Amino acid sequence: MKLLRVFTTALICWNTVGIIVLLWKYSEILQNGNYKSVLQSAVDIHDDIMEMGKIWPHSVPIPLVQKNTFNLKYRKFQEECLNVPDVYLTDSIRRVRIKRATDPWFPLLQDIKFNNIYWQTFVAQGCTFYVYSAYYDNREESSLGKVWIRVIAMVDTVSPPPLKCALWFKGGRSVLMSVAVTMEHMWRRAWGAVRNGTLQPYLVSCLVPDKNNGHFRLNLDSNIPDMVSLMNTTQRKPNTNLKVRYDSLPDGQNGTKKEFVVCVKGLEFPTVDLSTRLLEWVYLVRILGAQEIYFYQLDVHPRVARVLDYMQSNLLAKVIPMTLPGSQPNLPQLRNLFLHKMIGTKRLNEIIPYNDCLYRNVYRYEYVLLLDIDEVIMPLSSDSWSGLIRQVQSTIALNREKTYHPASYNVRNVYFFDDLEHDGQEMETIRKYLHMCRHVIRSSKHSKRGRYVKCFHRTSCVRALHNHYPFSCLSFCRPCTSFDVSPYMAQLQHYRRDCHDMNVTECDKQFKQIGRAHV
Repeated sequence: MKLLRVFTTALICWNTVGIIVLLWKYSEILQNGNYKSVLQSAVDIHDDIMEMGKIWPHSVPIPLVQKNTFNLKYRKFQEECLNVPDVYLTDSIRRVRIKRATDPWFPLLQDIKFNNIYWQTFVAQGCTFYVYSAYYDNREESSLGKVWIRVIAMVDTVSPPPLKCALWFKGGRSVLMSVAVTMEHMWRRAWGAVRNGTLQPYLVSCLVPDKNNGHFRLNLDSNIPDMVSLMNTTQRKPNTNLKVRYDSLPDGQNGTKKEFVVCVKGLEFPTVDLSTRLLEWVYLVRILGAQEIYFYQLDVHPRVARVLDYMQSNLLAKVIPMTLPGSQPNLPQLRNLFLHKMIGTKRLNEIIPYNDCLYRNVYRYEYVLLLDIDEVIMPLSSDSWSGLIRQVQSTIALNREKTYHPASYNVRNVYFFDDLEHDGQEMETIRKYLHMCRHVIRSSKHSKRGRYVKCFHRTSCVRALHNHYPFSCLSFCRPCTSFDVSPYMAQLQHYRRDCHDMNVTECDKQFKQIGRAHV
């Protein structure tokens, strides 16, 4: 046996030396600059290695390239664990010793209560919170000296109890308790579905203590926390720990924001193939001026999923997977049935991706647009969104006071019904699957002012978003208003089978008087 082990070791060493020689030959080719023969040489090397395997079939295979497994693991972690702090990737994380009796314990991974993959949950005075994401917001620092951590959450009550925020620095080794917490209900009672037991969208704001304040004694290099934990006021061991995102300007933009980012709420049509419609829509909004598109994905048809993968791999869009929190169903067919029957609940859930997308882009873009894939804001007196914005700002400057700075510019809705396809000769050159290009006949009436509008939201002003309007604004952007763009300057072209919230007879009577589109 001893002799056999020696012989086997010798064979392995011989095989290793052989592979090293082959790799040396390959590197010599590269150094000599004879690139035309590189591919053939690689094939020859592969054949030589295979021959070695035939001669010594029991030799241990040795990989030609040692992969950096930690980098791969880190990248995969960031892709899948959207709100979980990176600190949990390290094996050295331990329970941090508290310095004061009032400080909370740093939560270990096993302390966090996860819910439906992308949510974290905790209970405060009988109310259940589901937290989704957290963002650093310093837009009020220059005017009021205030810096906030914004936490986007759902709560199963209309009147949640007070909370406290633990702001973690230095990888969890230092903690500050937030000196003030506000909770903003991102919904109106008049819109319905406001009742205990139905999950409600909230924006929880934790004030970061001033570095010059006497409470700020941690000798920190930055006032940007790594993580935040929301807790009951009497709790010392938190069950949540969200990564605090600060998506600042990328390198190379020289401190200048880009103009337009488009956000699309949770895509949810598991059995309907809208892949060609989706591609047409993406390229159209990019032609008009969208520089980035965010899709939040619940569940889609396999063909649509492939289109989204293609667009993400080609940097045409970003796709963010998400689920419904709490006891709401997440099996695709059951969730689809649930959301179609519970329209009010569906609208409440949509507030989460809208505001998550806003806070991802407050430092990177001037305007956020919340659009569905069956609608597009079409400029009528210019050829792009940039030109439209310049016209709107000129109109405001001529007709309003200098102190008037609206938080958004809203564009009125007009319908392009599916059964109003134009069949003239000019359509013969347009492919049948290009739905929007072939539907150029619109309703002669726009929706009433303020009904079903979509907006260009100014990221420098808006604090919380609703589908159609800014919900609330920062303190220096008051009043929180939206400017009504003239339908002669732009219109929200809505490609639908029927009208919103209206029976067929009433829809036909009011909106199916046709007119030619301004496209």
